[in-house]
Amino acid sequence: MAKLSVKKDDYVMIIAGKDKGKTAKVLAIDTKKNRAVIEGKGITTIKKAVKARKASDRSGIIEMPATIDISNIMPICGACDKPTRVGFAVIDGKKQRVCKKCGAVLETKKAADKKAKATVKKRSKKAATAETAEDTKQVNDGAEKARVMEAMDTVKEEPAKVLVKEEAGKAEKDAAAKESAPKATATARKRVKKDEQADGAEEVRVMEAMDTVKEETAKVVVKSEDKIEDKE
Repeated sequence: MAKLSVKKDDYVMIIAGKDKGKTAKVLAIDTKKNRAVIEGKGITTIKKAVKARKASDRSGIIEMPATIDISNIMPICGACDKPTRVGFAVIDGKKQRVCKKCGAVLETKKAADKKAKATVKKRSKKAATAETAEDTKQVNDGAEKARVMEAMDTVKEEPAKVLVKEEAGKAEKDAAAKESAPKATATARKRVKKDEQADGAEEVRVMEAMDTVKEETAKVVVKSEDKIEDKE
């Protein structure tokens, strides 16, 4: 029987079939059917209906690793990191597999996952203009909002300023009233004194007028009596 190019636990690349280009790990080799059981990311699996044999088992459909013909896979060389055909050579008295590309003893390894290249999408002029317009709108909205907030603050501050002015004016009036109170009292006293003096002078004039009237009356009476005596 010919010696197989792959063995268990090898990392291989699929070179034919619907999973072409994908990498997988060999789980088992069926030498009679010349097929390999493989498992890997994105590799097609097979589904099988299983019947429960015990009370603890669960029946249902399960997924199992798929098998592939050995001719459709190639081992990945650990030295050159490429899928390669397999050659055989006697090294140190032992027959070993050899990489056909680099000549190194074939030790397979898992292929590194290819990282997706970062793609930078070019922005169209319309998109750039729209973004600029949106940014300008946001700036204008922010400025308008700031103006509205300032106006609201001003409206809130105005009543407080008016109240402070009113309180200051009231305090000034109270102080002026306190300062002018003694002056007003002195002025009122002077006016009262003047009024009293005027009333006293008027009373004196009235008394004098009454005395004058009494004297005139007395004179008239005396004249009348003298006239009467002369007639008699």
